[in-house]
Amino acid sequence: LVVQRLDNQLLVNPVFDYHNFSGTLGARYRIKSNWDLKLNLSSASRAPNPAELFSDGLHHSAAIIELGDLRLDQEQSYKASLELNGQTGGLTFGINPFYNHISDFIIMEPNGLQYTNRGAFPVYQYGQVDARLFGVDVRANYTFDANFNLQTVFAYVNGQDLDRNRPLIDMPAPNINTTFGFRKAEWNNLNIGLRNQTVLEQTRFPNNDFEVTYINDSGEQTTETVAVSQPPSGYSLFHLTSSVDFDVFKQSTLTLGFFVDNILNTAYRDYLNRQRYFTDDLGRNFRIQLKL
Repeated sequence: LVVQRLDNQLLVNPVFDYHNFSGTLGARYRIKSNWDLKLNLSSASRAPNPAELFSDGLHHSAAIIELGDLRLDQEQSYKASLELNGQTGGLTFGINPFYNHISDFIIMEPNGLQYTNRGAFPVYQYGQVDARLFGVDVRANYTFDANFNLQTVFAYVNGQDLDRNRPLIDMPAPNINTTFGFRKAEWNNLNIGLRNQTVLEQTRFPNNDFEVTYINDSGEQTTETVAVSQPPSGYSLFHLTSSVDFDVFKQSTLTLGFFVDNILNTAYRDYLNRQRYFTDDLGRNFRIQLKL
C-alpha cells in the first residue's frame, strides 16, 4: 500500500475494489398439514466499512483508541440452516439450528494501552480471522384461549476463532425471553404483556488481558494486569408492555402505548456493551408512545 516515505510519514494508495457475491438455495418439505421442514444453504459477502478501514484515534463514546486496517479484505460466509415448524393444539413452535463458516471475519480486539493528554485508553485493533459459528434459535407460543398466551424465544450461538483455536470475542451469551400476554379486542384492542429477559453469563471468551507498567503515587514502578476480558454475571429483567387503540376522526386510529423497562430496577451489565467497564446498564425506564 505504501508508495512513498516522507520522513516519518507514509503516502499510501490503497485500492478498495470489492466484488461481493450472495446467493441462497432453499427447500421445503411439508411433513403434514401443520408441520414443515426447511433447509437453506446460503453464501454472502460483506466489504469492510469505513470505520474498520480508517479508524485511527480516540473513539469518544466508547472511551477507546480505535485502529482500523487498510489491508482488510471482504468477509465471505457459507451458512447452512435447518428449520422445523409445527403446531399441535394451542402450541406452535419452531426450531432452527444453523452452522456458519466465515472466511476473513472482521473482529475488533483490545491489545494494549495508550497514554494521551486526555488520559490512558485501551487500544482496540481491527483484524480478520477465519471463524466458525453454530447455534440454535427456538421459539414456542402457547395460546390458552382467545385472551391469554405465552411465548418463549431462546437463542444460543457458539463462535470459534479457527486461526488461533479459541473462542470469538463479543459473542452474545445464551438468552431466553418469555412473554405472558393478554389481549381483549372488545376493549379497544387492549394488549398487555409481561416479559422476562434472562441472559446467562458468557463462559466462552478469549483472554485479551494485558499488562501495563506505570509509576504509582509513591514513585515506584508498578505492573498491573488490565482485565478487559472477563464477562459480567448473567441477569434477569422484567419488562411491561401495553397498548390500546382509539378510533379518532373518520379513518384514523390513535394507539396509546405505555412501557416499563427493567421494572425491578435491577443493576446489571451486558457483555456486549463496552460501557460495562464504567457503569451499570439502564435502570427502570418509563416510556409513553402515541401513534396516529
